[in-house]
Amino acid sequence: RGEGPVATPQPTTTIPTTVPTPTTQPTTQPTTTPNQPTEAETKKADQVIEEAKKYLGVPYVWGGTSPKGFDCSGLTQYVYRAIGIPLDRTAAMQSKQGKKITNVNDMRKGDLIFFANTGNRTGITHVAIYIGNGKMIEAPDVGQTVKISDFKTGKFAWATRVLGDGDLSSNEGTDVSTGGGGGISTGPVTIDKALLKYFYDKLKPDFTYEDKTETVETKTKTCAKKKEGSEDCAEWTNSINTTTRTTKVITKVRAWNGNAKVHYKEVKSGWKRTGDNTEVQETNYLQDKQEFKYDYSKLDEILSQAGYKYGDKKMFELFYEYASGLPLHYIDWVDGKDISQMLDGDFIGDIIPGSSIPPQFMPIYLGAEKKFGTPWYILAAVHYHKSSFSKNITVSAAGERGPMQIKPVTWMGWKHPSRNSAGELEGISDKDLMDLELIKKYGGKGVDGNGDKKADINDNHDSIYSASKILADFNVKSDAEKALWLYTNSKDGGKQIYDTAMKFKNEATYKHDQNQLPEATSGDWMTPTQGRLTSGYGERSFDNHHGIDIAQKGTVPIVAAADGVVFRSYLSQTYGNCVMIRHNINGQQYETVYAHMRNRAVTEGTTVKKGQFLGYQGETGQAYGQHLHFEMHKPSWNINKSYAINPIQYIKIQ
Repeated sequence: RGEGPVATPQPTTTIPTTVPTPTTQPTTQPTTTPNQPTEAETKKADQVIEEAKKYLGVPYVWGGTSPKGFDCSGLTQYVYRAIGIPLDRTAAMQSKQGKKITNVNDMRKGDLIFFANTGNRTGITHVAIYIGNGKMIEAPDVGQTVKISDFKTGKFAWATRVLGDGDLSSNEGTDVSTGGGGGISTGPVTIDKALLKYFYDKLKPDFTYEDKTETVETKTKTCAKKKEGSEDCAEWTNSINTTTRTTKVITKVRAWNGNAKVHYKEVKSGWKRTGDNTEVQETNYLQDKQEFKYDYSKLDEILSQAGYKYGDKKMFELFYEYASGLPLHYIDWVDGKDISQMLDGDFIGDIIPGSSIPPQFMPIYLGAEKKFGTPWYILAAVHYHKSSFSKNITVSAAGERGPMQIKPVTWMGWKHPSRNSAGELEGISDKDLMDLELIKKYGGKGVDGNGDKKADINDNHDSIYSASKILADFNVKSDAEKALWLYTNSKDGGKQIYDTAMKFKNEATYKHDQNQLPEATSGDWMTPTQGRLTSGYGERSFDNHHGIDIAQKGTVPIVAAADGVVFRSYLSQTYGNCVMIRHNINGQQYETVYAHMRNRAVTEGTTVKKGQFLGYQGETGQAYGQHLHFEMHKPSWNINKSYAINPIQYIKIQ
């Protein structure tokens, strides 16, 4: 089973999904190595082995990274870190570190050994530490412990050397030449060892675990009565013995770029014969699905704690995108610009497209998004790439038709009797292709988007709504690039559409529906949101509350309590999404705090008017239940909140 999940959907360099087992590898255990290690290298390898042996007998825990429990890469990471060598978190990532060794006869003590396609997974799925003499130390699987095993080449992919001539720590404090994908070097860069260690420690994901009880049932068949005068059995009895084991599984992950929830399903293996009279059945909890939402709060905290200012953070994003070739959108998040994504599609108000999109199509995109969940900007990008916004509707070489270039077999359904071996519908009429009853009967994706009782593959409404349905079925909200890859049957084509979609999204203007906002009142101050007072100002049984809490169900807007200037707009570990505004009322300075918001619609330096939209009530940071935490300070906010005043003296809660 290998290791636990990583908070996934984060931008990384693409890793192949399968790693072929080398066909030229010997099937015997490694013999002597041609390049003998130095005395210092041997000593370091012995340190690795000695450290690893300390954890023999430690239980395997999926996602485990400590002596309380390890998975395979958690063990290797922990052991090598103890001798000053930082390894990445997963086996796949570790397999890219150090010097690659493809011949088992060249392996040395202390090398990492990688295995591919173990269990039901593909790619690099397991890692162990080679200790010499055909032996390795590994954290093998659920229900087992860290142990010394025989090295076998069956699923061996390669080894890597992170000691000696492949030592990762040898780069610390030395000059390293860096350059981009085009081979252009920016010159030598001195690596700050302390800063590397800081980021290495801080960027590790935070895991939340849950105990699951798995069972092993052993069915034993015993002869109750033998045949008279024979050793053959006349009557058999069956008995079942059940044992249980507790397995820790990861249920939540807080990563540098977002938060994940992991769901599991109970799976029975079925009875498997283990002997002439015994069968075994296991009940395990296997990962079912992951939910992931982008949230750069952890990264922002780490950079801020390291002394990074806004300009430094922009440079951080620039270097990341230069090195990876992928968009990060971290600064967009810092600025609060990605409103539609933050709100998961429930923005209340007008979305005004940029000049790239013909405005007449926006109602169709938004309607299709509301119906099936595919974001409007992705539909617009597909529409642009497939037919130039319906200006160039053709039949492709693959038989795709209409504004969104959908195959008739997908539209009508693969169960249609006219489908041939090439996946084409033979002899179907345009009338039948529009028939909603036939589409339903054969499991097609064609949709009536405009309510005219037919699904026309060449109609803008129907084609766009159908594309929204198809992409939703491909889990576009969880992994947009993969969904577009599946839609276009081309990885490069999917990437092009995704990049265009991000461009369309960032060009748009988001204008809040003023009818949904609290009505501005007379006087200097107004109530910043609708709802009831759920917690007042002052001492509580468990702390001193320096503000008030206002809560209401639904999508509840928050507005500025008075005219002022936004001096902070950020995501805090405690306040969550937070906006702070500085006011000058009749010559007196005040500062207001709006915390636990779902999103932030204003950036630092923005001048706001009383009643201007700031965001929505949320549950970010250290909050329990959706609400607005509102503070007032006279003249200013500080970490001790020593100038806090009771907001009820200035505003009225209905």
